[in-house]
Amino acid sequence: LLIDVNTILSYVQNGYLTGIGRTTYELLRQWDRMYDEIPFEIVLYSQNTKGVSAKGLFKFKTLHFFWPNREVYKKCLYPLWLRKLVSRYDLLHIPHNVDVMEDVYRTILTIHDVIAYRFADSWGSQTWQFPDREKRLLEYAAKECKGIITCSEYSKSDIVKYYLFSYYSSFNCG
Repeated sequence: LLIDVNTILSYVQNGYLTGIGRTTYELLRQWDRMYDEIPFEIVLYSQNTKGVSAKGLFKFKTLHFFWPNREVYKKCLYPLWLRKLVSRYDLLHIPHNVDVMEDVYRTILTIHDVIAYRFADSWGSQTWQFPDREKRLLEYAAKECKGIITCSEYSKSDIVKYYLFSYYSSFNCG
């Protein structure tokens, strides 16, 4: 299992975690406590040009790519399947809603909320807009991925409503 841990790198640098970073950190902390009992290998993956990684935070192996953590670079490099070739992952976990993926069918997403859908009219007036291409990527990924993790039954029902799901079997809530 390869886990994208870019959301916890602010903790490594300055001790601060965002909401999504905190969720990822706590998940890894719990799995770290069960390290000897986990029947598969977990590798933590990060990317940036400064070399900031999660090495030493947990018992898991780490993998770091020295390229910018920007969408334009990901779109250029991921079609080459470098992350898959180097890590040899069987399953990828993206804990921050969605990202560029080599193989959506071997990906698990953690979708935290659908606020950009629920409040679409007011979202566009914010400083950061939720572009249509991002909505399409998230809808595609959510429908085609291996599974979705979310934090509550409420979020689950929103995801079903806004992504037009007709099935619940791949959901894990809580």
